[in-house]
Amino acid sequence: MNRYESDVNQKTLTKCKDDLKNASKILTWNKRLLLLLGLWPESPIDFLFCASAVYYIFYLGLDFVSFVLFLRKKILNVSIFIQLLAYGHISARLLLLRRHNKTFGILFTEIKRDYELRNFESDQELRMFLKYNRPAKTMIKMLFICSTFFGVVFYVRPFLTTYFVHRTIRKAHRNVTAPFFWNTYFYKFHKITTINVYAMHYVSEFPFSILTGIISCATDCLVLTLGCHLSGRLAALSHRIRNVDFRNGSQEFKAVIRLHQQVLRRIAEMIEDSLSSLMLCHILVASILMCIVLYKTLIRIILNFSLLLKCLRPGKRIHLINTVILLFLNISRAVQAAFYECKWYTMLLQDRKLIILNLLRSQRPIRFAAGGLGTFSIQLFSEVLKSSLGYLSVLRNIVK
Repeated sequence: MNRYESDVNQKTLTKCKDDLKNASKILTWNKRLLLLLGLWPESPIDFLFCASAVYYIFYLGLDFVSFVLFLRKKILNVSIFIQLLAYGHISARLLLLRRHNKTFGILFTEIKRDYELRNFESDQELRMFLKYNRPAKTMIKMLFICSTFFGVVFYVRPFLTTYFVHRTIRKAHRNVTAPFFWNTYFYKFHKITTINVYAMHYVSEFPFSILTGIISCATDCLVLTLGCHLSGRLAALSHRIRNVDFRNGSQEFKAVIRLHQQVLRRIAEMIEDSLSSLMLCHILVASILMCIVLYKTLIRIILNFSLLLKCLRPGKRIHLINTVILLFLNISRAVQAAFYECKWYTMLLQDRKLIILNLLRSQRPIRFAAGGLGTFSIQLFSEVLKSSLGYLSVLRNIVK
């Protein structure tokens, strides 16, 4: 039992424990999503992951076959290329989750320990920690709602269109071949001629749509959880630094310094390293997708609903990640300011040297690196998008 637990009454203690228990539900959400992929670090299921990966890559291969067949006819189908790029991005995210699975396991173990009351010295410190948990849960809920809505609309719309077109043709008694509309461009091994065969093929692709949604939500949920949790840890740490008591000697201050180093070295650096490849995939694929979609929309003059949907999804993801990065920047500045605002002038000389080292370290803000491109940010995304539009314009002139 720490000082905080001994100072509060039983009623307040129970409420604080309930708040922490409610905040820890975010870990349960991550666990459920990763379990569906066989990638929960504490109990990985290799067979489930391999089955999911093989199933997804098989359909990705069918999409690639369709793209190649169109190229052999000297037709560049932009819609198939957009879909191939989007599904390739999803499969890369699945493989990256597997690659860094052990690192995520260590991070989740550290996060679980942070939801214990003994880690906090005061009620205000606890509130500052929970302050960053609430927006994370809100963003994840909105992410689930948007992903479900877009997924249902994207899957159901072509099927309903086909149904109403065939119904209209039958009522008109026209002797014409009714078209079949698809939500994907996968290669079909035989020609679809009847509505029953079409329905069977369409329903058979439903698990693929579900798996796509699970992978997408799992990676986004993981990024939001890690980012907002680290922001909460740093917010609580900044409050403790400001209010450190030097009357008890330098032991309490050294404990705060150790906590600062643990958060930065063990947690922050692991998050940066494990998410670097994922951020690189996000920014490159989102830039290319939005570039092609916007360009195709400008050529057609009209805004296609499917194109708008494909443009909104990467844009939504970039916005969410940028929100987390802004939290990082603000809380990193708060930690740096806390070192300046604490009563460092009452310290012993050896402790003053120690605080200088931590001041220097806190000047480097925590960031999400996008591989070798630099720090993930809206500015970097704008630069990559601008370059992509330039290359696409040059390519169009060459083709002409």
